[in-house]
Amino acid sequence: MPPIESHTTKNYLALNEAKTQVLWSPSQDLPIRVGSCLLAPADKIDVLGVSFDKTLSPTPHLHSLISSAKTMTAMARRLSLHLPRDELKTVMGSLLRGKIGYACAVLPPRWQESDTLSTLMAQLQVNVNNVARSTIGCRKSEKITVADLLRETGFPSLNRMVVYTVAMECWRALSLRDVPNGPPNPLGCLLSPPNSDSGARSRTRAALTGCLPPPSKVQVNSFIWWAYTCWNSSPALRKATNVSAAKKAANDLAASTPI
Repeated sequence: MPPIESHTTKNYLALNEAKTQVLWSPSQDLPIRVGSCLLAPADKIDVLGVSFDKTLSPTPHLHSLISSAKTMTAMARRLSLHLPRDELKTVMGSLLRGKIGYACAVLPPRWQESDTLSTLMAQLQVNVNNVARSTIGCRKSEKITVADLLRETGFPSLNRMVVYTVAMECWRALSLRDVPNGPPNPLGCLLSPPNSDSGARSRTRAALTGCLPPPSKVQVNSFIWWAYTCWNSSPALRKATNVSAAKKAANDLAASTPI
């Protein structure tokens, strides 16, 4: 049995040969045979509704979100003719959180100038602002600040949605178990390596307060790095013993993050 099929069978995974995608990173042109299908390398791959390119960047996903935000802007304008303002805020807020907020943990919560991903995120935030303007019926010429605009609609900024989502995913990975008293899930193991609490490390002040060790010597644009940053930045998140407390801590952390 070929290695891929052997791996899926051994781990009780269902493999649909016709729907399987192949993405070489950084870039190769070698097809892979899965069962009876010969799969050519793709330029992007979809994972649970999120698209990644050959560099494993969520750039295609951001392009899709920008398009969705533009559609929401037009939708808000049409619905404003039929719905009261408060109801329109509720509808558009739910759509925004559901579509833009979905899987936003793949995005970095801090932007860097001259970075392609950051440029696209800035464009997405502009389009989120346009959704908010259409929802409350104002124009760009009125010069309402972004902070006031989002406060009026109750919409979160993209940056704050990312921080909230990363913080919650980190808490779930470190605090919840698939079975009672069982080991952490794979993400929890990545965030807190088995040897992170041993030896001198366990006696440091950071370890005693539940902080995580840095995942690398330098900052990198990855979920692991941002999860480590969010976790160590919020004592309330580290102390949360249930989902409700974790959500409050994540919300507070997001609220303290710049728009």
